[in-house]
Amino acid sequence: MEIIQKNIKELITLGFSENEAKTYLTLMIKNNMTVAEIAQASGVPRPKLYEIIKRLIVKGLCTEVNGKIKKYSAVNPEIISESLIKQYEKQFAEKKTKTESFFQDISSIYNENIDKNDPLEYIHVLKDKNQISKRYSALERETRSEILLFSKPPFSVILNDDKEAFIALDREVKIKAIYELEEHRKEEFCDKIKEIESSGEEIKVSDNLPLKLAIFDNKTVMFALRDRITLKPSLSTIIIEHQDFARAFKRVFESYWNESTSLAELKKKYKK
Repeated sequence: MEIIQKNIKELITLGFSENEAKTYLTLMIKNNMTVAEIAQASGVPRPKLYEIIKRLIVKGLCTEVNGKIKKYSAVNPEIISESLIKQYEKQFAEKKTKTESFFQDISSIYNENIDKNDPLEYIHVLKDKNQISKRYSALERETRSEILLFSKPPFSVILNDDKEAFIALDREVKIKAIYELEEHRKEEFCDKIKEIESSGEEIKVSDNLPLKLAIFDNKTVMFALRDRITLKPSLSTIIIEHQDFARAFKRVFESYWNESTSLAELKKKYKK
């Protein structure tokens, strides 16, 4: 019965049930077997064999031998192979047609509703300081290639111990930052900037930046605008997850980057 044990799993992968596989392989060992003989050799319960044999006959896998006592024989495997391949090809063609038809039908539903989505669902406004800090750290963790920054005072995150930034640098994320110069604290400012640059961040300095800004992987923009009445920094922070918007702001960043002062030039200016 070795042949049965070796090939049962193979037949199951071809669509046979376990009992069908056992029955068919048993019939291959000996022609003209009675149900009782098949049950004894295969281990398939006799009451189940009658229905299994009917299914095998319908599938063309075995034949009934005429005689006083009903006996059964397996059909030549080469003939079955050709028959099964044709069946599988037919089934595949039917599934292919059904799949194409189904997804064509539901694509119309998708196209009808895609434009009905909220156009502002990619815009988020945060007003809580802790939420802003957590979201910023999460975006740093999710970044895989590049972070671009406009950093204006008061420096809430950037000039403190930003652990997520250091971790991002360790996994080879490029960080380019433009810092707005604190003229009244320029010595302390220069010392801190040098410390940050030594960690691997690319840095430039500007006399004036329009807003606080961070661009993550050219797809997410986080920024805060000044209050238009008091002209003081606003706590409200806007996050926009949109590649087109991010690309546009990257062009703004690059323009400021080209016009800003390098740290080497700043050191010369202040003889640091």
